[in-house]
Amino acid sequence: MQELLAELLAAEESPKITLQIPAGEEPKERSLRLRHQLEAVTPALEAHGVAGPSQAATVQKAKELATDPTIATARRGTAGVYVAGDFWRAVVWPAELSERTYVNEEFYLADIVDLVDSAHCYVLTLSRGGAHLFRADALNVSEVPLDGVPSSLAESTAHLDPERQLQFHQSQPTGRTGTAAMFHGHGIGEGRGVEELRSYLRAIDRGVRAAVAESPGPLALVGSDELPAHYRSVSALTDIIDEVDRKHPEGVPDDEVRQLAESVLQQRRQQRAAAARSRIHDLVGAGKASVNLQAIVGAALHGRVETLLVGPDYERNDTAVNRAVVGTLRHRGQVLADGALAGDAPLAALLRY
Repeated sequence: MQELLAELLAAEESPKITLQIPAGEEPKERSLRLRHQLEAVTPALEAHGVAGPSQAATVQKAKELATDPTIATARRGTAGVYVAGDFWRAVVWPAELSERTYVNEEFYLADIVDLVDSAHCYVLTLSRGGAHLFRADALNVSEVPLDGVPSSLAESTAHLDPERQLQFHQSQPTGRTGTAAMFHGHGIGEGRGVEELRSYLRAIDRGVRAAVAESPGPLALVGSDELPAHYRSVSALTDIIDEVDRKHPEGVPDDEVRQLAESVLQQRRQQRAAAARSRIHDLVGAGKASVNLQAIVGAALHGRVETLLVGPDYERNDTAVNRAVVGTLRHRGQVLADGALAGDAPLAALLRY
């Protein structure tokens, strides 16, 4: 989705139309809402000097995108329609966004801050019958191949010779007159089983480390019995989530992987926002941070905002907030939603200079 964000930021023609259309409504109700949204677009375009055939063509393109079967039949999330002259895009965002009709110099991006966040994580499902690695971001979950990893614990231990484990090795005196045979494996059967399991998990860990090397991220573990604990003890990875182990049999439903990934990503977003909020609090007095809405908008448009925090209550200042979001993103700043910001201060910013 970073590609779509880049396209929305790079679109040059204006005015730009943004429609957010909640999915899942009955067709008649949805059609009525869309008609009202499109009716609101017309005077907004006129206010920006777009009339006649150009206006009609722009509204028609927005209608075509919104009524495309792929967009119109979505049962969950929110349809986003973006039109500016010859530029047009449509997407179904996997989140419940507010209905919105917005015509201005920029597309409306303030509502999709979390959805375009580039942060990602991994979920590793573990069982004696195999391991599966998934990469997740705010929009997608996809399985990542694990090259060179044994398909099961049985395959990992198939090369072992069980008879050799009981082969006579030596004898030693017992008491005054007898001797006892000592065999490979004698007295260590349980320990050997644990070590074979840990060896299997080390092989998985090597595959996981190779798979995430180019794009590291936090790793959440899902597994039955003691597998997550053993994996954590043998893994060379340093960012394993401790508190999200789940007990499962061999299979893990896709929706549970998605839920677990969302939990990890939300937790990390909150941690990043809290850390930025603390820095902003410390630096406001030195002029290296700001909580003043207009000052932040100006700084964002000039590329001075390193991290922008967006509070939950910004509707009264939606145009100013959106300008700050767009300006920060356009200059490669970081934008984070922060539910802890007070309603009378919808933005807070850490400044580059």
